[in-house]
Amino acid sequence: MPNSQPLTTAIVGAGNRSSVYSEYALHHPHKMRIVAVADPDEGRRLRFAKRFDIPAEHCFDSANGLAGQPRVADAVINGTMDQLI
Repeated sequence: MPNSQPLTTAIVGAGNRSSVYSEYALHHPHKMRIVAVADPDEGRRLRFAKRFDIPAEHCFDSANGLAGQPRVADAVINGTMDQLI
């Protein structure tokens, strides 16, 4: 039996790569929902927060900030630059 709830997903690194990957959630909201974002750049964080209606308490300035919270999502999209992985 398929899961009726969308996969909740957090974004780490709110740049171009994550923008492309997260498009899926905009086109298939019944399958995936972006619920948190972590990025050191405030502008990118705010753009993602606005685009996906992410509450301020789920916006973090680092991956460590997100990881230090109780679980907020089922999955994470790691959109950080390759040299940072």
